[in-house]
Amino acid sequence: MEKQIRPTIRAALILSVFCVPLLLAVCVTPFALAQRNTTQQSVTAQIHATNKPQVANGTFTGMPAVSANPDAVMPVTDQSLLPHGVSQDLAGSQLPKASSDPAVPPILIKPIPKFPEVILYDQLDNPGVISAGSQEFPDMPDFTDFIADDFFVPGGQSWQVTEVYAQGVYFNGAGPANNFNVFFYQDSGGLPGTLVYTRAAQPYVDSGGVFEVTLTVPVTLTSGIYWVSVQAHMPFDPNGQWGWTDRTVQANSPAAWQNPAGGFGICPTWDLRTPCVGDPAAPDQMFRLIGTIGPPPTPTATPRPHPTPRPHSTPAPRPTP
Repeated sequence: MEKQIRPTIRAALILSVFCVPLLLAVCVTPFALAQRNTTQQSVTAQIHATNKPQVANGTFTGMPAVSANPDAVMPVTDQSLLPHGVSQDLAGSQLPKASSDPAVPPILIKPIPKFPEVILYDQLDNPGVISAGSQEFPDMPDFTDFIADDFFVPGGQSWQVTEVYAQGVYFNGAGPANNFNVFFYQDSGGLPGTLVYTRAAQPYVDSGGVFEVTLTVPVTLTSGIYWVSVQAHMPFDPNGQWGWTDRTVQANSPAAWQNPAGGFGICPTWDLRTPCVGDPAAPDQMFRLIGTIGPPPTPTATPRPHPTPRPHSTPAPRPTP
């Protein structure tokens, strides 16, 4: 009897050894299949997102790779879609803006001019929160823009302008500017007219947001209405932009702006800055003129030429009788 029971127990043990792996296989297989399907769906979705064509102006511009950053700017593969003067390297970065974002204006400590210089004209007060672009872009000339604001020289005076102060900020980059260009125009019906002086590549000092530009050759202005334009010379890549801070109080005519090459697509000729780039609450710019005051130049009289005397004829000697 004992001999019959032992083979039966042995058979049962052998059967249990084979059943346990089979049971595990049956339980694990559905989880493995589900994981495989999930992975396959994820890979398939990524492939579809990667190969999704991009359409611009009615034509396919390529199939950019999927980026984890939703704000990333994809490169433009069609070079004809790039603005003139913009390289492929710059196309992947942010293009210049006409003005800066709103910011808190700094508390300025106005520098005092050195004797015998005096403050000729002052609009370095009441700063706004936006700074409009006024910059020469050597790497993107189509976006070169200008701002000008007007002032007047009283009658009976002659100004020798030696420095121009302009409050401004860097944006789209940390700067600094290489140098500054300064232009003076005659007034033409409330806008800049004939260009009368140009001082290019002038040195400057950034004094807490007030850019003190020194004119290497002073500018002489007689009585009348003029416009001054302060323009930073700085490449967009990698320095960014410089903006001339708007002023909330208007003096004389409102400030003017232009983008001659048309990169911004607005105001290719001089027009009021407010309709061009906005900020109607601050119609003027922040600036100051430094120099000396003298009397108006006295016109020098041109001497009249004296007539050359005619030579007298010598009478012939008479014969002696």
